[in-house]
Amino acid sequence: MVVWAQSVNDSGVIVGNARTGTSSRTALRWAPGGRVSTLPPLPGDLRASTEVVISNGTVFGYSHDNSDRRRAVRWSPSGTVALLQLKPGDISSSFTSVSDGRVVVGRAGGTDSQGGWVTRSVR
Repeated sequence: MVVWAQSVNDSGVIVGNARTGTSSRTALRWAPGGRVSTLPPLPGDLRASTEVVISNGTVFGYSHDNSDRRRAVRWSPSGTVALLQLKPGDISSSFTSVSDGRVVVGRAGGTDSQGGWVTRSVR
């Protein structure tokens, strides 16, 4: 098993990931006292990964389905996972930045009417 830290906030909350085997990932959060908890993927998804924790303890990362499509998610400070909203037809999303005010910017996409992949910027 490989475990790594991904982000830390000013309160000392650390988020990171653990990997077993070649692709199985688990999202983790360390409380300031060192207690480790697992952050779940979305219902029906296989795995999750963290990217950043902001000042209020909200964590942002990804939930991965069985086709390894990733969707941007957030975990509340209590550990509840929620999908960052997608538009109809979007099946995948990612983010590039999150502000302490919880403004998220990134990309989302899906297939167009001809079956091609379409990506668009989102906020």
